[in-house]
Order: sequence, then structure tokens, then C-alpha cells
Amino acid sequence: MFNNGYEMPVLGIGTYRLSQDEAENSVYWVLRDGYRLIDTACIYGNEEGVGRGIRRAIDDGYLTREEIFVTTKMWTSDYNDGAEAIERSLERLGLDYIDLIILHDSQPRNNVQAYQAMEQAVQDGKLRSIGLSNYYEPDNFDRLVNATEILPALLQKQDVCATQRNMI
Repeated sequence: MFNNGYEMPVLGIGTYRLSQDEAENSVYWVLRDGYRLIDTACIYGNEEGVGRGIRRAIDDGYLTREEIFVTTKMWTSDYNDGAEAIERSLERLGLDYIDLIILHDSQPRNNVQAYQAMEQAVQDGKLRSIGLSNYYEPDNFDRLVNATEILPALLQKQDVCATQRNMI
């Protein structure tokens, strides 16, 4: 359970490297088979396909929107206009809200601004939870958390193998 009371399912599908059509079909079939967590990102270029797969599964009566947990990520090139990036993800996914959006990477010059846009979207009901990914330096994490109001619900670490190689 997140610090805001929302729960994220344990099993899900990641859509990295899937085309729009592959994402649509993969999402549809995993939702049909009982998975409830879908992970995508604007940088993956398949949010539209993910949204189509979700709508197909809902339209076919396998589940409701409330039963699905959708995660996407905001890429660093969108940090200067986080509010617009959130709107575009909502539009591409065809959803009224996103369960979790994550800043994809630490970028000290404008990640606080992007995170504040995410906080506003939580207040507006467009996002339920917000988090961070690839924050490897404690100073970057602390700087962001100290400048914002909502504590991240999730701190995702990606590229663990590369990090472990750097530690050897």
C-alpha cells in the first residue's frame, strides 16, 4: 500500500519496446487473463496502444477501469511543462485519471517544476499517486522532496544491473 492509501497490484505487464499494436494486444490479453497492473511511459511511444488494449478489455466486459492500475512515466524533455505532459499522457491513454505517474529520471534543473505539476494534477483528480525513478543520488532526492508537498508514493530503481556493475 502506498503512503496515500492506494494499492498497486504485484503482478503486471511492462510495455517497454512494444509497438502500438503489440502493446494493445498484450494489454488486452493480460487484462483478460487477470493481470491488473499496466506499466508504460511516454518515451516508450506506445501509450495509445496501451489505452486501446485497456478500452477493449473494458468494452468486452472483462473488468472495469477501477480494477486496473495504470502507471506511466514523464520523460525529462517534458519537465518544463509537466502539466501539458500529463494532459498528453491522459489523452494518449484515453483515461480520465492515471493511477501512478513517475518522473522518469532525476534532472536537477527542472524536476521540481515537473513534480509540482504532478502535485497539482493529484489535487485536480487527474493522478492518484506520484513517484520517482532513477534517483540514485540522495542529494537529488532530498532537494526535490524538500521543495514539494506530496511525498513520493514510490521510488523505482531501474537499470539495477548497470548500477551493480558500477559498484564492483
